[in-house]
Amino acid sequence: MKKTASVLMFALVFDFTGAAIAQSAATPDKLSAIFNETRTAAEKGDAKAQLNLGLAYANGWGVAQDNTKAVDWYRKAADKGYAEAQYALGTMYANGDGVAQDKTQAIAWYRKSAEQGFVAAQYCLGMAYARGWGVAIDYTQYVAWHRKAAEQGHVGAQVALAMMRGAGLGVEQDEEAQVWARKVNDLGYVCKGENCPDPFRLPTKGPQFIVVDNVQAATWYRKAAEQGYAGGQYQLGAAYLGGWGVMKDDAQGKAWILKAVDQGYAPAQTTLGMMLMYSNRYGDFALALDWLRKAADQGDARAQYNLGGLYHRGKSITGEQNDGQDDVQAVAWYLKAAEQGYADAQYALGGMYQRGMGVAQDDIQAAAWFRKAADQGNYYAQEALQKMEKK
Repeated sequence: MKKTASVLMFALVFDFTGAAIAQSAATPDKLSAIFNETRTAAEKGDAKAQLNLGLAYANGWGVAQDNTKAVDWYRKAADKGYAEAQYALGTMYANGDGVAQDKTQAIAWYRKSAEQGFVAAQYCLGMAYARGWGVAIDYTQYVAWHRKAAEQGHVGAQVALAMMRGAGLGVEQDEEAQVWARKVNDLGYVCKGENCPDPFRLPTKGPQFIVVDNVQAATWYRKAAEQGYAGGQYQLGAAYLGGWGVMKDDAQGKAWILKAVDQGYAPAQTTLGMMLMYSNRYGDFALALDWLRKAADQGDARAQYNLGGLYHRGKSITGEQNDGQDDVQAVAWYLKAAEQGYADAQYALGGMYQRGMGVAQDDIQAAAWFRKAADQGNYYAQEALQKMEKK
């Protein structure tokens, strides 16, 4: 199956006529034999066998890969009310595998599966409501479906729910929060690349989120963290460091953030870099810079912005002036973060253009970047624009 940015794909793992199938562990002859047994049962109308036969065709297990046949067998099982097959068929429609892409059909099949309690379908349906994918945006429905999935232990749903509760989104009584939620969507909280974004990665641009229930959010973060989810570990660490929903505990905060760092989670790497930099009077600049660079290379906008600032200031926390100062590098890192919508980086980049530092002086470019930051509520950018307009 190909992956698209439209729907977060889940690996479906089923027993294939009673045999646990791992493609790398099964010989071609064994796969072929299992396929034939499954096909016999499927042709007799066994729904589970029909689902497994669809999986075989979709993944090329014991047979040539054929998404069209996969859809046909998924449909036979789905029409019998088999929840896993309904989810699988919905995913084929979502991605246009073996059938023309059709959001309406995808949502219809996800809903049938979700209403039977199939956790992956509940999560996908919730995400569809969050992004307006095939349905009207409805944050109440988003929360409702994610809560169902979260209560079954779905980590992605748990962390998404934590972000929603921590931001006050999807709560009917909180009208102001609903306004912010719509603004988040308007600002383009969309999938990038092959996979949808980590549920913890809310947009780097946009309004400040309104905290409604930090205690509940911390509870969900802990559930995710204890299951080894890096985003949950990071957010739980941040909660301990800030005292949000839990008693402030710097040791616990650092411990959880380090767990996320060990998994290569970029936001945690950024936070660790900043902690090392400011942990004492002089900090550990070299190690801090190393972690910021790791996160920046993964595309973390906050790290890119801070890295740009270090190059621009040319001053490490050791107090040495002009230590590694490089405005060309500063502009390059500011630009990476600015293009992701990071308002502080947009303002900083505007300042570099305005002063001709690391780039040719250009008031038009300066004003353009100031305006992007100002439109997101950056006070300093708004002030800079006003000064430019008075000249």
